[in-house]
Amino acid sequence: MKALKKNGDVDFTLIEGAENIRPPKPDILKVMSTIRARVRETLECPDQAPEFEHFRGGQQERDRKAGEIVHSEDLRYLNQHHAHSLRKPNLDAIESHRPLIGRFIVKLKRKVISLLWDSLLKDYFHAEKEFNSRLVRLLNDFSKYADSRDASNFWELVRKIDYDVNKAVERIDRAHDEQVAALRSSERRVFDSLNETANELNRYITDLKASEAAQMAKVDTLEAVTRGLE
Repeated sequence: MKALKKNGDVDFTLIEGAENIRPPKPDILKVMSTIRARVRETLECPDQAPEFEHFRGGQQERDRKAGEIVHSEDLRYLNQHHAHSLRKPNLDAIESHRPLIGRFIVKLKRKVISLLWDSLLKDYFHAEKEFNSRLVRLLNDFSKYADSRDASNFWELVRKIDYDVNKAVERIDRAHDEQVAALRSSERRVFDSLNETANELNRYITDLKASEAAQMAKVDTLEAVTRGLE
């Protein structure tokens, strides 16, 4: 491989196989033709529904229970270790395997760590601890808010379903009462019409019987007159 430096930069044009190092240029015409083909297929099939983008999360993200975030192990760990930066390292754990200058190295390391921890980085560690405390406090408040909001949404949904069910039952009962009332009203009208028809028939029968009796009386009178004339 040979390369020529120009102003401190390497000229890859002289490197053997440089064409394999540079990424190939995209074929714009091929990409555009592919896009046009997809758009044309979509326009030619307007009744075909587009593919639904399903939820990409795992089963664990979809099956979270109420209060799971508040009592999660991660949140408990953050509450227990948010002030970890203020904990001074264990200086007794600093050791050296060198026999002669080992003590001096250990003392120097301990001195440097103490200087960094207690003097130079003290303000930074306190600021970091305050930041972590506020962040963990915000996470605690948010987890409680999310849990209470989920519970509120759940019971609000339960109340809404209960209200809708009660309204539906009331509408069904009202429709049933109206149908029963209409049926009874129709039955009463039918019975009244039948009674009125029966009364009219009875009157007609009575009138016919009276007319029959009058006709029979007239027939008897005619028969008597006829016998007298004979």
